[in-house]
Amino acid sequence: MKILLQLLWMFSVLTPPWSTMCNALSVNGTTINTNVLWSSIDSPIRVTGMVDIESGGSLRIDEGVRVIFETEESGINNKAGQLYILGSISNRVLLEPSTGEDENGWKGIIFGSSAIPATFTDNGEYQSGSVIRFTEIVRAGYRKSRYMYTYGLDFSEGAVPYLFDINMIDCGGHYYGRFVLVKELVGFFVARHLRLSNNSTEERYNRANYGMEIQGLNIDNGLVILQNVDVSAKTSSYSVYGRNIHQMNVTLSNFKNQVYLQYVNYISIQDSTLSNKLTLYDVGRNGGPIIASGNTFSIPNSNIDALYAYFRYTSGIVSITKNTIIGASMNLRCALLMPHSWLRIMS
Repeated sequence: MKILLQLLWMFSVLTPPWSTMCNALSVNGTTINTNVLWSSIDSPIRVTGMVDIESGGSLRIDEGVRVIFETEESGINNKAGQLYILGSISNRVLLEPSTGEDENGWKGIIFGSSAIPATFTDNGEYQSGSVIRFTEIVRAGYRKSRYMYTYGLDFSEGAVPYLFDINMIDCGGHYYGRFVLVKELVGFFVARHLRLSNNSTEERYNRANYGMEIQGLNIDNGLVILQNVDVSAKTSSYSVYGRNIHQMNVTLSNFKNQVYLQYVNYISIQDSTLSNKLTLYDVGRNGGPIIASGNTFSIPNSNIDALYAYFRYTSGIVSITKNTIIGASMNLRCALLMPHSWLRIMS
């Protein structure tokens, strides 16, 4: 009994004193500087305007909650606090606009430079901090107008949450938009079981330019893990665009459009499916290695190369082995200038 009481006391100390918004079904733009909980009791929650999370504040959205964003300028802006969106495998969180399928969506989720990010172990396992898990995100950053710089998840100032088991549908603005934007990354960006797709019936408006754009602060910073990521969305350019990243590990993933990586030091792409070209440009500058193994390049256009690699500054091991190539006219095309490298290609 004594042990049980001690455990209950520890739980009460370690758990933030979340204040609930019971029966508060409408949030007309607000600033959060304490611990706020949106629970299933409040659902559906209708948001008009921006929800700003400031220093000392946190917003927790529990499983089963449906949040409806009433205007295209309504969303969640984590300026300097923490965001916990905690759906479960059987009771997911739904974030969606109030408008119809082919109308403008909502602003999306933004993290400022002072937001408290997720923290990870050295091998990329989540420890603490902001997290979005088991969540449906519908038409975040979606705009009918052409050439819009709008994003579903905007992490352009370096702070990022942990993403786990998320469906993103019709997100990002036309042409210049992104489903997910990450910039100035210093630490980890980890996404597992992330799916980006389109349902919109208007073909010309459902093409964000990139599925994911990920950029580190410089080539010595940024550790990216993409595991079971599916980018089947109809983007106009890239499924993934990565630049100035120290390390990128991709496993068990599927990409409809091109994966383009530039100025990435260490790359491992394994056991994934690519339906368009993989471009590796000026990678492995600080020693690599560069590994592409066990992948399937299933490319319906016979005029597209499976891999274009330009190893101008590569100084470490390049290993491209055990890949299956279907449909591409040329298996591999490499422009090589590697005075200090070792290359092995067996596909």
